[in-house]
Parts: sequence; C-alpha cells; structure tokens
Amino acid sequence: MLHAMLPTRTDTNDDTTDDGVVELPDKLTEFQAAALYPQWHWTTPITQFHWKPKIPSDIAPPKSWRHGQDGWRVVINFLSGLRWKCSGEESISFCEIAVAFHAEGHRLPGDSFDLTFRDLYKILREALLFLHKSDKAQPFPGCFNSTKPRACGRILPQGCIEGAAPFVSAKGLTMLAQLFCVGADRRLETWLIPVHEW
Repeated sequence: MLHAMLPTRTDTNDDTTDDGVVELPDKLTEFQAAALYPQWHWTTPITQFHWKPKIPSDIAPPKSWRHGQDGWRVVINFLSGLRWKCSGEESISFCEIAVAFHAEGHRLPGDSFDLTFRDLYKILREALLFLHKSDKAQPFPGCFNSTKPRACGRILPQGCIEGAAPFVSAKGLTMLAQLFCVGADRRLETWLIPVHEW
C-alpha cells in the first residue's frame, strides 16, 4: 500500500487514519488522484485550451538526436497535437509533459524495456528546446524557465514552461499523481522509473 498525506480534504472515510494518513491502493483511481491534487485541471474541458503549436511536419531533428526519423515523427506528432491554455498562472514541467506523452499511448520505435520517465523527460526536453530555438516552429506559448519549477505544489527537475500549460487527460494526471506517490520529486534520479511498468 502507498501512504500519502492529503493536502486538502474535507470529508473522512474508513481509509483515513487519525493522523491524516490515507491508505492508498497500489494504483490510484482518478477519484483518489483528484482528491490528492484538487488544484489540477481535472474538469477543465479541452475547449478552454485554444493555442495550437506551429511545427512544420518536415522539420529535421537536431544533429544530436539519437532516436531516428521515426522517433522524431512520433515526438513531433505528439507535440503538434497538444492544445495549450495561456495564463500567467499556468506552468508545466518537462517531467509532466513526459508523463502525458506516455499516458496517451505514444511510443518511440524500438523502445527498450528499461526506458524510464527520466529518459522521456530528456527526449522531450531536447525536442522542445530545439524547436523553441528554431525560427521555423512555435512549439509552445509562454517562456522557458531553466530553474526548478514548482508544479502543483511540488518542485520538479529543471526545466519548465511558464505562462501556459497543455491539456493533459485525466489518465495522464492520475499517472502523474501515482508517480508522485511512489517518490518522483525534484531529483531527476527519482524519475528512473521504467515506463513499461505503467
């Protein structure tokens, strides 16, 4: 069983102990994840995320890219399909984007069995920053911040986008909450969690 402190909770049930510790199952339900992180966009419809990336489908990967043309196409298709909400209150870390990528079923060709969320973080960060510096693409609104971001009350590894955030499905948010519960945090090494287990 996982143990987590609920930051905001007004009701009680048989799963809550006297000291506020809630016994959680090995896999969170959407309801449990939403109770842990009520400030996330659980019910905000995708129609409120208006901004669309401008990424040419034929844009070439950076010279340092090690995941082949097919891998580049998978990443570009994912990034092109994101819908963003622009607001000074919004931000998203590259770790969160990596979780969204995996939760929505995107897979890099030839993924090894030991691919981790840290690997996905590095892959998507490389792609986003390359596209952000290109004069041919606008992969996201807002601005890049290289410091450790505070996302949803937690500080995550370096690199985030401020002033905007993409729509992330309830499945992706639930997976992110689960990763926090098993110890993913500001230290990049805590994201060395094999994606095949999720």
